[in-house]
Amino acid sequence: MLDIIKKANKGDEDSLVKLLNIFDPLIKKCSFQLPYEEAKTDLIIFFIELIRDFKVKNFNHNGQAVNYISKAIHNKKTDLYRKYKETNREFIMNSYVLTTKASEKDTEIILKIILNSLVITDLQRNILKKNLLKVIQKKRLEKC
Repeated sequence: MLDIIKKANKGDEDSLVKLLNIFDPLIKKCSFQLPYEEAKTDLIIFFIELIRDFKVKNFNHNGQAVNYISKAIHNKKTDLYRKYKETNREFIMNSYVLTTKASEKDTEIILKIILNSLVITDLQRNILKKNLLKVIQKKRLEKC
C-alpha cells in the first residue's frame, strides 16, 4: 500500500485510481451520510488532495497509512456536515430578514447570494427560489 501511495504521491494516475478503488467503499459510505448530492465528489477531491500531500516517510507500515487515510476521510465528512448545517442555518436566518425588512431590489440580490452559497443542486436552488419569492410576495401583501 505504501508503494502505491508513493507512486500516486509522485503523480502516477494509475496508482491514484487504484487507491481510489480501494477507498471507494468508505468514500461512498461517508457520502451517503451527508445530506447533499455532491458529497461524494467533495470527498473524492479531498482524497486526491490528501494523497498528493501525503508524507509517506512518516509511516512505517501499511496499517498506519490506511488508518490515517480512513480517519482523514471521516474527519472531512464531519467538516462537510457541519458546513452544510451552518450554511442552512444562515440561509434560514437570512430568509427571515429577506421576508420582513429588505426592499424589492435588495431582496433579489440577497436571495441570489444566499441561494448561490448553499450546497444544493440547481433543481433544489430553483425550487427554493420560487418558494421564497412566493413567501416574500405574500408578506409584502400582508403589510399593505
